[in-house]
Amino acid sequence: MSGVLGWLGVGGSEKVRNVESIFRRIDGIFVSLASLASLFVLTSGLAELDITQDAIMLLCSSSFFTLGALNYVFRKVDYSDSLAMAALGFIPVFGRYLCFSGYTFQPLSCFWDLNTLNDILYTLGAQILTAVSEESFRATMLNLFKLLPKRVEAIRYVAANTAWVAYHFFRHPFDWSYCLWLSAFCAPVFTYCLEQKGLGSACLAHMITNLVG
Repeated sequence: MSGVLGWLGVGGSEKVRNVESIFRRIDGIFVSLASLASLFVLTSGLAELDITQDAIMLLCSSSFFTLGALNYVFRKVDYSDSLAMAALGFIPVFGRYLCFSGYTFQPLSCFWDLNTLNDILYTLGAQILTAVSEESFRATMLNLFKLLPKRVEAIRYVAANTAWVAYHFFRHPFDWSYCLWLSAFCAPVFTYCLEQKGLGSACLAHMITNLVG
């Protein structure tokens, strides 16, 4: 206890300022979400849940793609603006009305049938992991397509988001309505958040879309 008090009393405030200065130079929102995603996989593995295999695959892919998106991770962001920009995630929610016939608005429906706090936390963890994996993939694709010749570099957004849309159908059957919704609403909104306010903002917008819709 005395050691902790000594740390706080002697140089503690300086150490806190050092941590704050680090978070001013990185996208702390994304780093925090990625850490929570890793914690989710660890706890689901310890609990021997059925989701573990899929979760490990998503964590491995997000770790790999984060390495390809380090320029977005080590990017100074305004946290207030990033959080505000994430509210654009509501746009794809309402886009469902245009793309899916008979769509019924069911906010937070993924939590409706859950009975325990553990179930709620694991569901939230899965949503965080999905957002981190997909948005780091998008950022990596944007970086990859920067390698295109300068005269066609403008199409890198189209190319990167085409890859992102295709990413959804590797394990799921193709559906035109879903493809249209991803292409017309999700991809532009998440990419705008990513480029304007950072990877963390894009992840939060992604989570809002998945959770609220």
